[in-house]
Amino acid sequence: ATFVCVDRFGRKPLLLVSMFLSILCIAGWAFIAHSTTEATAFAALYNALSVIAWNVIDIQSAEMFPVDQRSAAMGLLAAFGRVGSLLSQEATGSLLSLGGGTLVIVVAGSMVVLGWICGFFVPETRNSKLN
Repeated sequence: ATFVCVDRFGRKPLLLVSMFLSILCIAGWAFIAHSTTEATAFAALYNALSVIAWNVIDIQSAEMFPVDQRSAAMGLLAAFGRVGSLLSQEATGSLLSLGGGTLVIVVAGSMVVLGWICGFFVPETRNSKLN
């Protein structure tokens, strides 16, 4: 779905819409779902929407750096992503012991909200000249 929409609607709008819809799915998962089926449906929809956001982030990350710096920049971003993955596992374990699954979902949702807000400051790279 991303490859069809990214050039038609632009990177930034697609990023913001997919992240906002992801936030709604997390809220539904945390506060509306009362059964395993409902929780699974919200989680699956969240996963589909967040993949769109990640695809757009990957495209924008590559397009925002000049060719001579792109490999180093993408490597640095990948390294920070790995560190973030490790830290999130530790945080999840701590949050589960403090407040259970709902607390984990609320904190994770808060991070998505923060990412959505940051998305407003990302430049639109559609139809921009690559260096």
